[in-house]
This record gives sequence, structure tokens and C-alpha cells, in this order.
Amino acid sequence: MANPQYNTTDKFAQYLDRHLLLKILNYHEEQKTFPENELLQAKVNALSKTNMITYYQEVYQKLNNTEPQDVAQRKEELVETLKKLKSRPFLGLFEESRKEELEKIVSEGNWTVAYLEETLQAKSDDIDAIYELAKFNFECGQYVQASPLLRRFLDLTTDSQKQLSALWGKIASDLAMSNWTDVSDDFAKLETLIEAEANPLKQLQLRTWAAHWSLFSFFQISGKESFHCELLLGNDKYNQVVGIKAPWLLRYLAIGAVLTRTRVKELVDQVEQESHTYSDPITRFIYALYVKFDFVAAEKELALCGPVLEQDYFVAAANLKDKFLEAGKLAICEAYCKIHSTIDIGMMAEKLGKTNEESERWIVNLIRNSKLDAKIDSAKNQVVVTTQVPNVYQQLLDKTKALSIRAGVVANNLERIKAQSAK
Repeated sequence: MANPQYNTTDKFAQYLDRHLLLKILNYHEEQKTFPENELLQAKVNALSKTNMITYYQEVYQKLNNTEPQDVAQRKEELVETLKKLKSRPFLGLFEESRKEELEKIVSEGNWTVAYLEETLQAKSDDIDAIYELAKFNFECGQYVQASPLLRRFLDLTTDSQKQLSALWGKIASDLAMSNWTDVSDDFAKLETLIEAEANPLKQLQLRTWAAHWSLFSFFQISGKESFHCELLLGNDKYNQVVGIKAPWLLRYLAIGAVLTRTRVKELVDQVEQESHTYSDPITRFIYALYVKFDFVAAEKELALCGPVLEQDYFVAAANLKDKFLEAGKLAICEAYCKIHSTIDIGMMAEKLGKTNEESERWIVNLIRNSKLDAKIDSAKNQVVVTTQVPNVYQQLLDKTKALSIRAGVVANNLERIKAQSAK
């Protein structure tokens, strides 16, 4: 059984739709991360709030060696609900037999409320019925049917709250199917709707959900890791999500930043700020390497990262463990080169697992890309780096940048105290 010490599933659960949580629970069941009965109970709890009755029945029976009592009644209720939805003539447009008719309407640019009202006598409650049918399919685990229905509904509705609810549903459907085609665009649309929310605390809550959901596609879409790092590390509003609500997200930002070399400085600031609230081998590796410049500790923490990454659903699903460990090793060497005035090429070759010639080329490229003032002493097999004086003004900016996040923490705590006092 894997060591669950650094497992983040319990922290994530409160910010995930049940259908997405089930993907993670299924992974841990395969990996035997937790005792079987604990995982089965967690799955029963999640499934009991969905309409995936057969799945719920199977897991419940496996856990309790008996049938759940309410299954027959719930199945009858679902059948009646589906009959009621299908009795609406307008929804017949989404039947397989009328697929070509629907595609023609959409392709000709006629998928508008005005056209549907004129040609199909659709009413406002018919438009809402598209959402109801999509939600029914989603709750039954029929994501293939739910996603396109929600897309069509989003094309028609102008109600911001309905748009928000439908967009969450479409994103959840696509993530549950591991369909990454529209996810990035949909998250961008979601951020636009969140930005329009007037209540700052509600905005923070919605962004916290969005940040957790985005991890399902974070490492899955090639070239998008840096996009997520830019979003979550380069945006003060999402910095507040990490600082106030979810410091464990730093693990994934650290992985993304090390792999893509994106927003590393901002990451280090966040890791240093939150070191007292959350740490794991990945964040401690960043802390040791970039805050303490302790290369021995960094190597030790990097060695501990492997088992943690193996049991992490988001990392394992993208097969990133070996890539991260290799990138971490390179990061240690790069940091070493940047702060030492003399670098032994033979020692660096050993650290990198390269020949002296390969190590020398790697150091030359590092010097070129980092704009370091350095030269190679071939006789001594060394690289000599000229010390660079730090920019005091930039240091001052860096020290004061975190004030907005800390102010957000204070404001959030005050609101919480006020709400508790009012009870």
C-alpha cells in the first residue's frame, strides 16, 4: 500500500464535483493508496448524490454485502423524469434521428432563439429544458450526451447565472471524459463570468473551484503548463486562492514551474510565504534550493519527491514523475552555477550524469541563456563566473508584492469572524 502522508485528495474533495472526485478515487483504488473499505465508502458517499444508480448499487453491495434499500424507487423516479423531458416536442431535435437537421441549423448559423421561435415555435421554457436534459444526462454519467447539449444551451442563453451553471457542467463533462478540446477556451470563458461577479468573497470561492478543476487538464494539454503557471502565479487574484484557500496547489505550480521554467521567481515567493501552512517534498525542494540555497537539502528532498508523485493522480495521469525529477536535477545544477564564482566541470558532469564535454556545453548554454558574465578555464577544467550585484530596487518591489495577498487573508478572516458573530 502506498504512503498516503502527502496525499491531497481529502483537501481537493471539497472543491470538486462528485463526478470528478470519482476519477481520483478510482485511481487510488487501483493503486491501493488507502484501505479498500475507506475508498469504497468514499465512492458510495459520492455516488449516492448522483443518478448513476447501477454504479452506486455495485459499489454499495461490494462494501456492505447487501443491496441499498432505495434503488428500485430511485430508478422509477429517473424513468419518470426522462419520460417527462422527452415528452417536450422541442427536445426531439436532439434525438439521433434528427441529428442531421440539428447540424444543418447550427452550420448555417441559425442556432438562435429568434430562429428557433419562428421555425420550431420554441418557447423560453423549451430553451431551459435543454439545460434540464443535459443536467439529467450528466447526473446519470452520460457525459457524451451532456456536453454537446450544454454547448447548444450556452449558445442561446443570455442569463449570466445560467451561463455560469451550464459552463461548470460542460467543463465537468469534458474533464470526466478526458476530452481536452474545448477545456482551455471554456476556462477562459469561466474566468470572464467570475470577473463579472460583484461579491469579492464569491469571486474567491469560484476561483478556488476553477483552480482545482483546472488541474485535470493542467498537465494534459501539451504546451499549456506555462499557461496555468501564468494564470495562477502571474495573477494576484489567483495568488489569493493559493494564499487564502488552497496552499496545497503550490505542489502543482512547483511542478509546472520547474518543468517549463515559467514564473519560478513568483513561485519561490509563494512557497516561502506559505511554508508555515503547507509543505511536501516538492515545495520543500523549492524552498531548500531557491530560498535557503541548500543544495544538499534540495537533493534529499528531490529524492523524496518520487513516491509522492507516483501516488498523485494529476501527475501520474500525465506520466510526469521522471520528467520532474530530471528537471529538478537540472534546476539544482543551474542554481549552483548562478551563485558560485568557480564551477568544477567534472563535479557538474557527475551531478548531471553527463560526460565532461556534454557538461561543458550545458554550462555554456546556461551562461548564454542566463546572461551571466563567465568564462571557461580549460586548463583547470573550471568555469569562472563574475559576481553580479543585486538590484536593490527590485528587491524592495519583491518584498512588498506580497502585501495584497496578506491583506486578502486579513479581509477574509475578518469576514469569517463577522459571519460567526452574526450567528
